[in-house]
Amino acid sequence: MLESKDRMVERSGLRTSRWATGVLLAAVALGLAMVPNPLLGDPPAVAVRKAMPTADIPSFDLSYIPADAMGIYAIRVSQVFERAGMDEPGRALLKGLAENQAKLGDTFVRFWRDHPLKPEQIEQLIGAIRLGRTRNQGKELRSFGTTGIMVRTNDPYDWNGLIRAIWPDATEYHSQGKTYLKVKSSYFAKDDCFFVADERTLVQERESALLSVLRRREPAAPPFTQRDSWKDVERGLVAVVLDNGDGRIQTATKRDDAADKGDGFASFAHIVDRVYFKLEPSDDLSFRLMANPHHPQDTDTLLDLFVQFQDYTIKSCLSDEKPEDLSPEELRLRGLFAAVMRSISATREPSGLRFINRPTMPGAAVKLSEFLPLFVREGL
Repeated sequence: MLESKDRMVERSGLRTSRWATGVLLAAVALGLAMVPNPLLGDPPAVAVRKAMPTADIPSFDLSYIPADAMGIYAIRVSQVFERAGMDEPGRALLKGLAENQAKLGDTFVRFWRDHPLKPEQIEQLIGAIRLGRTRNQGKELRSFGTTGIMVRTNDPYDWNGLIRAIWPDATEYHSQGKTYLKVKSSYFAKDDCFFVADERTLVQERESALLSVLRRREPAAPPFTQRDSWKDVERGLVAVVLDNGDGRIQTATKRDDAADKGDGFASFAHIVDRVYFKLEPSDDLSFRLMANPHHPQDTDTLLDLFVQFQDYTIKSCLSDEKPEDLSPEELRLRGLFAAVMRSISATREPSGLRFINRPTMPGAAVKLSEFLPLFVREGL
């Protein structure tokens, strides 16, 4: 239940949270695609894991994020895939990547047999978010993408060996006493570079962005980490941040006045300073989202925008239009998502709005073990 301008409103469906969940699974798939696995073998192991105290969970390491990033996504991959029910989607992802076997060649296959890398071995997967504009059939549209990625394993891994196995002709370069490898073309870009930061950490970036990181005198995290809101999300199962602190998202996505008139995203980018999202390390699908406006007087307007997003999303989830075209799994996913949205509550704080879903509400308890596999199969 959301409170908007001192009135209580029954609304459901939060497009922003849906987008953030999409980033979660798209990023997991992206991380696996960077390390193609043509050898299926056994499905990822499902471990019975005792919850780690929040204070003992390490913060996400954002020291390799470029200064011009418009946000980040950060995932504790091993913890995601160790949850009950994730063996099937993990196997499905690996099966799709197996089609690359012939392209990668015998050198890679031999390396992989001796140095396999499975999702449950990856501690953190972190990448930068970039928004902009693009043209399609004469229309100016907004674009969304990711640039760069950092992968950190739980234990040491032969990252240099992996890169050489996939790109034997990778060229070695040096900057500030550090060595990085540049490849002619990859999954990400034509001038992709890889930097092995330590025995557990691999950084992939376009060359100009990587050089800006390597030339820093000391590791530096993005400015948004200085906010209390980051402290609230930095130890989540997943964290997503949109950084519009200097208007960078608004500037990058602004279209002409006619196209942006009445556009919800344009209004959102005009008002919002930063957005922080956290998926809790819980058996229930539980999350929190903090939205900070540029100016405190815009809090009510921001809340109204979220209420409008909820209206749109609940109608989309529960629409009866041609239900016969949807599989039982798709219908179930929509029902689960609507249940989560019904449980969202909003509170005003000095820095903005805090949205939290409450799985304890009647009919709102949704388990990650059911939601995530369905989303992998039906939502991507």
